[in-house]
Amino acid sequence: SYYRIVLEGREDSLGKDHLETLKTVRRLAYLYKANKQSDEAENYFRRQLESKARTLGVHDQETLRAMYILGGVYHEHGKLSKAETVYLDALLETEKILGKEHDYTIDLVHNLALLYKKQEDFALSEHYFSRLLEYRLEYLGEEHVKTLATLHSMGDLYRDFEKWVEAEQFYMRAFQGRGNILGRDHIKTFAS
Repeated sequence: SYYRIVLEGREDSLGKDHLETLKTVRRLAYLYKANKQSDEAENYFRRQLESKARTLGVHDQETLRAMYILGGVYHEHGKLSKAETVYLDALLETEKILGKEHDYTIDLVHNLALLYKKQEDFALSEHYFSRLLEYRLEYLGEEHVKTLATLHSMGDLYRDFEKWVEAEQFYMRAFQGRGNILGRDHIKTFAS
C-alpha cells in the first residue's frame, strides 16, 4: 500500500522513532483497523506505543494517548485481559500526570467500567461506573448530557445483573434530568 512505501522511506531517511515516521505508523494502524485486519492494526498501534514510550517517555501525554488507543483496540477485538492491563497501566499514569479530571482519565474509567461489564464482573464494573459518575457529577453537574448518559448506563448495569430497584432509581434520575434539559418528548428522555 501507499502508506507502507511512505513508511519505508521515512524509516530510511528519518529513523523508526521519528515523529513523522510515527504519524505514518498511526495512519497504517487506522487503515488496517478500518479494513478489519485486526492483527496488523494491533501490531502498528503497539509499535506506535513502544516508539513513543522510548522517544517521549512513558509519562508524556502522547504516550498515554497511545496506551489508551491500544487498550481500545484490544477491547474492540475481544482481547479483554490485554485491554484491562493496558487500561489499568494507562489509568495509573494518567491520574498521576494529567489528573483525575482530565478527559483521558475519565474515558479510561468509562472504558474499564464497560470492559468489566462485558466480563460480567459486576463489582468492578459498578466500582468504575460509580467513579465515572462521581467525576461527571463533580466536573459537569447533575444535568449534563454525559452525566445523564452515565446514570442511564448505571441503570443498564443494574438491570443486566437483575438489581431491579437500583436500576429503576438510576433510570428515573436519567429520565428526570433528560426531561429537564431535553424535554419530556425527546427520544433520549423516552429511552430512560
